Amino acid sequence: MVAGAIQGSASTFALRLQANCGPPDPSFGKGGLVVIDKSIEIAELLVLPAGQIQLVGMAETGGVFLARLAPDGSFDDSFGSGGRLSTPLTGGAPNAATLLADDKLLVAATRFVDGAHETLLRRYTNRGVLDSSFGEQGVIAVNLGADVIPAALVLRDDASFALVGCHEYALLSSVTLFTADGSLDPAFGTGGTAPLILGERTCIHDAVFSDSRLFVGGFAEHGAAQSFALAAYDTGAQRSLSFAPAQASVPEATAAATLTVQLSQTAAQTVTVRYEATGGSATNGQDYTLASGTLAFAPGERVQHITVALANDSADEPDETLIILLSDPSNAILGGNARFTLTITDDDGANQPTQYRVSIPLVQQ
Repeated sequence: MVAGAIQGSASTFALRLQANCGPPDPSFGKGGLVVIDKSIEIAELLVLPAGQIQLVGMAETGGVFLARLAPDGSFDDSFGSGGRLSTPLTGGAPNAATLLADDKLLVAATRFVDGAHETLLRRYTNRGVLDSSFGEQGVIAVNLGADVIPAALVLRDDASFALVGCHEYALLSSVTLFTADGSLDPAFGTGGTAPLILGERTCIHDAVFSDSRLFVGGFAEHGAAQSFALAAYDTGAQRSLSFAPAQASVPEATAAATLTVQLSQTAAQTVTVRYEATGGSATNGQDYTLASGTLAFAPGERVQHITVALANDSADEPDETLIILLSDPSNAILGGNARFTLTITDDDGANQPTQYRVSIPLVQQ
């Protein structure tokens, strides 16, 4: 697939060639060509798993222009308005984009605000509307550093992603890692961002993930000499915190229950996470005792424990539950088991002697 502007015309084209760079594919558009009656500066051309073509570019008046074509080159009416969508963005334009699960689209755009560049991550649903579950109504503002403009947006298998950028005057480049929800990855660089300076001037143009490593490529200048630059970052798998296991049952006669919280992999920095009893039918201070607190994993540690003191009473009562949640992690994210359910089983009824009632008739003589 090839896309671009038609010289001397206020139109944009998409061209699909046959295999091995053969002639235009006659099954696409008209003789392999689709013409859009708008002048668009194309930033990305992406192909969806089902064969649709996603165009991302800057509209004539600025802002984000999106178009989605069906495999035959017709506009996909299920996307935007008649297959097209234009979003105003004062003083801004899209720079990079990537496809997500469920045919969602993530776009990195830049706008000029108060004398500096600001990066916006915009996530669209497969219908072409901003995804309200992402950031603030589908948009997250990111500070990549003064005058750093996005160059590439790449997705990792776990749905986390990297955004690489280049300073407007190529003085330096930066790499920023995000979790799947758009939060900065605190385990990478400083607050999720790492600068890259390989010479007097450095500019990254593209990036690709290979397992846990992120390769970035561009150029570096040393005096009058300019050379190709390639750097690799070991991002590691995303460190996560989870209960292991996430549920247990203990008799109330047990003095205490010990819960295990596990870090998916060791970290070079201290990892912390808060825990708190948040619900269940058991009563804190009566059936158990647990104050909220914070666990700290020193560099190299993977396991910490939470101890819940249990109260053994003589009342015959139903089994009761206690729910404990993990929250506010630092240098890691919450894993799939951030909620623990402890069932406190009653053992009083089973230990009581069986009582019998015997009736003896009174006979009068």
